[in-house]
Amino acid sequence: LKSDNVYIYFLRGCEKVELGRYEEAIADFDIGLQLNRNNDLAYHAYYIRGYVYHELEYYEEAIADFDEVIKISPDDAHPYFMRGYAKDGLERYEEAIADFDKGIQLNPDDAYVYFRRGSAKIRLERYEEAVTDFDKSIQLKSDLAESYFMRGHVKYELNQYKNAILDFNDSIKLNPDDAHAYLIRGLAKSRLEHYEEAIVDFDKSIQLNPDDAYTYCRRGSTKIRLEHYEEAITDFDAGIILAPNNAHAYFDRGRAKIGLEYYEEAIADFDKSIQLSLDDAYVYFRRGSAKIELERYEEAITDFDKSIQLSPDQVQVYFLRGYAKYGLKQYEEAIPDFDETIRLKPDYAAAYNNRGHLKNKLGQYESALADCDESIRLNFDDAWPYANRGFAKVKLGQIESALTDCEEAIRRDPFLAEAYHTRGEAYRLLGRTQEAKADYQKALELAEQDDNQDLKTEIEQSLEELDNTE
Repeated sequence: LKSDNVYIYFLRGCEKVELGRYEEAIADFDIGLQLNRNNDLAYHAYYIRGYVYHELEYYEEAIADFDEVIKISPDDAHPYFMRGYAKDGLERYEEAIADFDKGIQLNPDDAYVYFRRGSAKIRLERYEEAVTDFDKSIQLKSDLAESYFMRGHVKYELNQYKNAILDFNDSIKLNPDDAHAYLIRGLAKSRLEHYEEAIVDFDKSIQLNPDDAYTYCRRGSTKIRLEHYEEAITDFDAGIILAPNNAHAYFDRGRAKIGLEYYEEAIADFDKSIQLSLDDAYVYFRRGSAKIELERYEEAITDFDKSIQLSPDQVQVYFLRGYAKYGLKQYEEAIPDFDETIRLKPDYAAAYNNRGHLKNKLGQYESALADCDESIRLNFDDAWPYANRGFAKVKLGQIESALTDCEEAIRRDPFLAEAYHTRGEAYRLLGRTQEAKADYQKALELAEQDDNQDLKTEIEQSLEELDNTE
């Protein structure tokens, strides 16, 4: 071997590329280019060395080599394409698109370049333009699975879920072993509330790629939608094993545990999620909701405060914070939370009912009546505002009308102890002692079943007062 035989270095470098011995190939091209940079052989040496650099993800070096190729042959489309791929690898998407544009101008019939340009436009959120590129790619090469997949991905991002599914169908026909295509098709089906079909796609994706934590978690989230909480927890367990620092997996597992009323365990998962830096308003809201179920009202209020600090316009957070304050008998403090709930959602019937109930507790009976009227207007079928309005009317001396409201409440919910108690009060005031006693006893029975100690105490006092008047 003569040390100045440039062709030998070039040919040996090409053989090493074929064998995947890229670093050794680069060394041969280096020597060859040192010996001769000025003939046609240099063009190919720069081009192939640039390709090898690209494969090794040495993108800056690849760009430098394709710059040299373009200097030698500025009307050749392919070095622009390759330089664009390298710039794409460096996330220099605008520059990459400019190279793809130039390459397409010189050679408008390369389907893969339209695919790559479309992919770069996705990174810049230029979705409509990306779809146009994928359309052209598919027009030129109808069996390019990647183009169908990426076009489906864009349509998913544009909330065009049905059309996205059609593209994923074509992608999967052409490449039935693409786990990611099944995953995104499953996500699109889930968005359309086709949960069972979505799970079938997630199953297939996991079969093809059993080490993807994200797919287990997405399948788990879909199972929550179907109230398959135990199965969902199993999926989140698998996802957490694969990615133990995934805060979202702990959060979603906590949601599944709430579905099973495992409130302590759910709170532990929410704690872990927050510990892993998921400083999200919804996480604090859900943890606060679980604490309400355990009657840990002070802690719940702290979580709701944090949730509101992070996102101040959440209707349900104000609603539940008001409920927690009610649980602590902080009636005056609770009313502003229901005021804010109603400001944010003026047609929230339960918020008017709860505010009316609080006003009853504070002796603001006329105002309570107005809130109950509005609650009934918004939701005619709810028993509670009738019971609360009946209570206010009893206090205002509107006894016959109160009886009517209590009867409406009982007709809608025959197990509502408060309605029987209030009707008993109305009967007592009308002197209908036996009917009053029967309602008090029914109310007491229901309060005991619900383990409502405060109400039970009130009813027992009413019975005692009734007995003393007989």
